[in-house]
Amino acid sequence: MSVAIPVSFAAPYRKARATDSADAAFAAKVATVTEPTGDGVIDLMAAGVGPTWLMLVPFGTTAADTTFDVRVTGWRAVDGLWVPTILLQFTATLGTAAGVAGKAVTASHLFADTVSDPAAGMGEKGVNCQPGSPANNTPAHYLLDARGCPKVEVLFNVAGGAVSANCLVAKV
Repeated sequence: MSVAIPVSFAAPYRKARATDSADAAFAAKVATVTEPTGDGVIDLMAAGVGPTWLMLVPFGTTAADTTFDVRVTGWRAVDGLWVPTILLQFTATLGTAAGVAGKAVTASHLFADTVSDPAAGMGEKGVNCQPGSPANNTPAHYLLDARGCPKVEVLFNVAGGAVSANCLVAKV
C-alpha cells in the first residue's frame, strides 16, 4: 500500500520584476515562437517539477488607498509555439505598511492590504485562486494555481493611481 503525503514548496519570495512597473495598461500577449523571457517572466520549472501554487504579495509606490491591477499570464509551449493564458487578474489597494530601506521591498514601497476577487473569467475564487485580504494595513496576498504552466508572466496596470507596482512571488 502506498501513502500519499502532501507537500508544499517552501521557496523564498522573489520580486516578480527587477524594476517596478509603471505601465498604465496591460501589454497584449499573443502566441509567439519566441520563448517568453525578461522582466516579469518567472520560470517555474526546477528539475522538471513545477509548483502547484504561487503566492503573490503585491506592493507599490504612491499613497495608501491607491490601486493598481495585477494580471498573471501562464505560458505553455506546443511544437515551438508559446501560447499565453490569463490565469488571474485582480485589483490591489495599497495600505500603510512599508518595506525597509535597502531591502527588496524598500521603505518607499507600500504593501497592498486589500486584494479584490478575481476579474470575471480571470480566476475563480476558491477553485484556482484564493485572495488573502486582511484590509488592516498588513500585507495582503493571493494564492494562485499555476495550472502546470512552466512559465508565468506578472503584468501590472497602474491606471488606478499607483505610481509603480510589483509583487513578491513564492512557489508554494
